[in-house]
Amino acid sequence: MKESKNFWSINIKDIKQDTFDLSIKNLNAKEEAPLRSPEEILKEVDKLDIENVKALASIKRDLCINMNNHQNAIFRQLDNFIKHSHSFAMTIFHKITHSAKLVILLIIPTYAKVSKRML
Repeated sequence: MKESKNFWSINIKDIKQDTFDLSIKNLNAKEEAPLRSPEEILKEVDKLDIENVKALASIKRDLCINMNNHQNAIFRQLDNFIKHSHSFAMTIFHKITHSAKLVILLIIPTYAKVSKRML
């Protein structure tokens, strides 16, 4: 048979000799990236916030060199955009973390009931 995305073969030398594991593993399927922990996400958010503050300071410095009314209007629009973007991102992040807390709150009482029955 001709190999395709749904049919493939492997060399017998590629099979682990100690387990002879023949479990199905589609080599053509793309692996999904593992989910990151909340701590990793928070670290990245903090890092991005610092980068944004530095970038905004640089923009403010550049605009202050030769600022006129036109640049003031542009700067206000840019400042509003950044504030709204950051606010939107934080709202999404809080909703995600709130959902994770909700899942934990639902799991813990169930575990406690099971543990009580085991006593």
